[in-house]
Amino acid sequence: MSSWTALVKSLDVSMFNEAWNCFQIEYKDYASVFTYIGNTWIPWKERFVFAWTGQTSHFGNNVTSRAEGAHGTLKKYLQFSTGGLREVKDNICLAIQNQFQEIKTQLASEKIRVPQKLCIPFFKEVINKVSFHALFKLQKQYLLANMKDYSSQCKGQFSKTMGLPCVHMIKEMNIEVLPINLIHKQWRIDTRSFGNDHHASLDHEDPFSSLISEIKEKYEKQPLMQKENSIRQLSQILGASCPLIFEPTLQPHKGRPVGSNKRKETSSTKREPSYFEVVEKAPRKCRGCGKIGHYRNKCPSLGEPTLLGTQ
Repeated sequence: MSSWTALVKSLDVSMFNEAWNCFQIEYKDYASVFTYIGNTWIPWKERFVFAWTGQTSHFGNNVTSRAEGAHGTLKKYLQFSTGGLREVKDNICLAIQNQFQEIKTQLASEKIRVPQKLCIPFFKEVINKVSFHALFKLQKQYLLANMKDYSSQCKGQFSKTMGLPCVHMIKEMNIEVLPINLIHKQWRIDTRSFGNDHHASLDHEDPFSSLISEIKEKYEKQPLMQKENSIRQLSQILGASCPLIFEPTLQPHKGRPVGSNKRKETSSTKREPSYFEVVEKAPRKCRGCGKIGHYRNKCPSLGEPTLLGTQ
């Protein structure tokens, strides 16, 4: 795994070719493994090796952890996998609304807070205008720029992938106060707004009013027959007493096929009965006549109460 990781993290094409040659020599005795890697992964090296991905702006999103985290958050709201259609829809909407409120709260906090480590003249023009995540990335580059041997710490990919000034740019441009125009708009929080203005992403327009306008626009373009059909459908919706979202129809299970010998093994955790429990449940006979069912009653043969045993 360490050899494979070194191969994936090759900074340029020449380093990749050298690492791949070493990999072939080191694992030449493992033919099946080497064939799998050579046929399955290496043809797609431009998609995951840093020598190629380091030339593309991905803002640090080079793994699937963000999607997996989103799935994990959604599963916390769904809780179980057997919910109805309406219940699942409501939980998904609730998850999105709560996450949106968290983003707005964090955005408002970053617009007024100033971390202690960022209270330096270098960040004077970008503080409260750029996200903390980007500012902390820039702080590392700023600290590296103050080192003597900074060239070994930067290979030029940081600026291309993150959209932020790297060590070389800070040093060569002799930047004392970082200008805002060197920051990619991905990291700008001063231009993002979630209020009631027209450019807000979620709150700028009432979704119901937008839907009504769209229906009206399409209705005016329809021929006469389709207009009558559309009016009929809308009338049914307005007069309907049932919800617009229906539960799926439950299909009855056909059961085990006739003649099948495969039976599902019991998953019960109940213990098997002890011997004395088996004896107590066994049918008891009358000591007088030997018949069953005379318990605490008079035996017709003896004419008196009998004590029943297990004979």
